Amino acid sequence: MIRAVIVDDEAPAREALRELLNRHADVQVVAEHAFGHVAKAILDVQADVAFVDVRLRHGDGFSLVEQLRLIAGETPLCVFVTGTGSQALRAFDVNAFDYVLKPLDVDRLDVCVQRLRDRLSMRAVAALASEPAVAQPRIRVVGDIVIDEDRRTVTRGGKLIQLSRRAFDLLVALARAEGRVVTREDLLRSVWLYEPGIQTRTVDMHVVELRQKLEQDSGARALIVTVRSLGYRLAG
Repeated sequence: MIRAVIVDDEAPAREALRELLNRHADVQVVAEHAFGHVAKAILDVQADVAFVDVRLRHGDGFSLVEQLRLIAGETPLCVFVTGTGSQALRAFDVNAFDYVLKPLDVDRLDVCVQRLRDRLSMRAVAALASEPAVAQPRIRVVGDIVIDEDRRTVTRGGKLIQLSRRAFDLLVALARAEGRVVTREDLLRSVWLYEPGIQTRTVDMHVVELRQKLEQDSGARALIVTVRSLGYRLAG
């Protein structure tokens, strides 16, 4: 929804513009003002666009837009409503988004509204792109086993399983393989980083620990499968 504010000291002009804007289902006129000193009021209603008449009592449209730019930068977008082409050209000197001439032309106003849609859509996309990515939790599920890599916890059937640091890292390495066989040498590389003195037998010892902790009283088939002469894999 495009939130619009109309600033014009003539009530019939405000009404005419409001009626034309109301033809667009995605435009909502949230406030109307007759005077020029309303920058704070426009910002308070979080308007996306302000339609501002150039000639206003107690101020003028150019001063109002300049004040908005000083306070809030490019938000809201500003469209000047004016009766002369020379004033319309001045609109771009104060970084106005667009202008429409009086008497209002329906087609010209519709073009302006479409440009507003396009600009606001681009802003929304840019804002999303600039937001920092939210880290997704690294959780792996193997059967009834849930491995939370960030919290370094393991549960089976909802019951917390206490594992040593190496046993946990070994389980994660197997889980990341998603059922594929992982050789003892690959496990040494990923878990132990080939620490001096580490032998492939060390992998087997930690596999025994995992089996004792994960498969006890489970009544289920073996979780860790030995692949003869190769290594291990997790049963799905």
